[in-house]
Amino acid sequence: MLKIQINNQEDLIKLVDKIEKELQNNFQQRSASYWNQILKMAYKDPNIIDEERSIILLNPEYRFTVEDWLPKVEDRLLKRKLELLKQEFLRARVSSEPEVFALKNKLDYQIINFTPEIKGKQYERGTLYNIIEKEDDRELREAAWRALTDLGKEIESEAALLCNLRNEKVKPLGYKNYGELCFFLEDLDKEKIFTLFDQILNLTEEPYKKLVEDCKNKLSIDKVYPWDIKYYQYKYLSSLEDSLFPKEGIIKSIEHLFKKFNLSVSDLPIKVEYCDIPYGGMSVTLEVGKDVRVLANPQEGHTWYEVLYHEFGHSLHNCFIQSPSFIIGTGEPDYFKEGMACIFQKFMSDKEWLGEYFNISQDVIKEFMRQNRLKNCHWYRRLINDCLFEYSIYDNPEGDLNARYKEYVKKNLFLELPEDFSWAYDPVYTTHPLYLQNYLLAEVIAYQTINYYKEKHGSIFLPDFLKFLKEKYYKEGGLKLWEEKIQNATGSRLEAASLIKTMENI
Repeated sequence: MLKIQINNQEDLIKLVDKIEKELQNNFQQRSASYWNQILKMAYKDPNIIDEERSIILLNPEYRFTVEDWLPKVEDRLLKRKLELLKQEFLRARVSSEPEVFALKNKLDYQIINFTPEIKGKQYERGTLYNIIEKEDDRELREAAWRALTDLGKEIESEAALLCNLRNEKVKPLGYKNYGELCFFLEDLDKEKIFTLFDQILNLTEEPYKKLVEDCKNKLSIDKVYPWDIKYYQYKYLSSLEDSLFPKEGIIKSIEHLFKKFNLSVSDLPIKVEYCDIPYGGMSVTLEVGKDVRVLANPQEGHTWYEVLYHEFGHSLHNCFIQSPSFIIGTGEPDYFKEGMACIFQKFMSDKEWLGEYFNISQDVIKEFMRQNRLKNCHWYRRLINDCLFEYSIYDNPEGDLNARYKEYVKKNLFLELPEDFSWAYDPVYTTHPLYLQNYLLAEVIAYQTINYYKEKHGSIFLPDFLKFLKEKYYKEGGLKLWEEKIQNATGSRLEAASLIKTMENI
């Protein structure tokens, strides 16, 4: 067995420090390359960066030395670093394999540079999202939706190949499929997650069925397509006027919110850039606590405020991690990170904030809350639908994936899809495999945290709420297990009770 000769703990610490510096340098290069690529600036070839990363993470001497020393170490900090390194070494045996990352990077490039068109005319994604949501002309809504989802047809065959490659790489590691490895690496119990899915599907089924039927009646249509459901929600489940939420006012509102916590945006290491990206927004960290950036693609309306509040939630989290260790500072699972972002997103659904800052009446806010629960029926069911479908790609890669996706959509969302639709339209399957459940878990984390704090203190718009988040969730990074953080913060393990209570009596 290959391993480095380590005679004592001091030598081990030196080796871990060496690996840590190599990984931190690579991480910063990857983040900067991605940032520059999206902004159409000169960037370092991501294949070169990933090759360098694979040399680090696939180094058998590093891996076997860490595995050998892990059971022998008692020091808490060092042991946690070894645990996180062991996870990264295992993850890398799929993601850092050259044929896997080369294909992923190729698809990333296609996704970033995809330009949707309608009848030969190019459109920004944000414009098309607005058409789908707000345009009365159904044919134009359909054209906008097709223009966006045409991405799937361009990348479908290679996206399927990427999924198959990931599956092939996990078989020698002892996992049934790539999905199982992903759940293991994120410390998630698949059966518990799927049970949560069933709970939420059952809870939302009747109100969601009524929503779809009401969509048919209101729009005078026999079948509901994706470009119908978004329009229906905007037209009939949007008591908050878009004019209340001008896109140029988003940052100003965040600045005002931060004042509640004795914070100034200008004092934080956060840089914001606006551009036409494939997502509503994105937070990119180059160095935890020192260089955090936000990419935004805002439009007018409440939804877009939620998106940017979410990204600033990510950014605040990364600003206030105090661990000097790169491995510890970046060592939290993705759903916990999404939970931190979701907490700030929820400010945009808080009656106190909507009333005070946006001067909205309590009657309108009450109706908004009811409508928001109905819209969440669709949002949660879509997350669950797409997560179940994505897991099925790895669990059963054979067969017609487009036909399978349509079956899932009909069963869980009661929607129709056109014949020439491609399942690969959503870039998340390529860029962030098995990630979608994180958004649902984030909702659970956010509701549990916010409801606990409100019960104890009455309001979350207090300087002490940010202190609470910094102390309980942010500052130690991945030193503590995420479940331990939730337990220490709220007094109980993570459970869906707060989310389910919020969704009851829709």
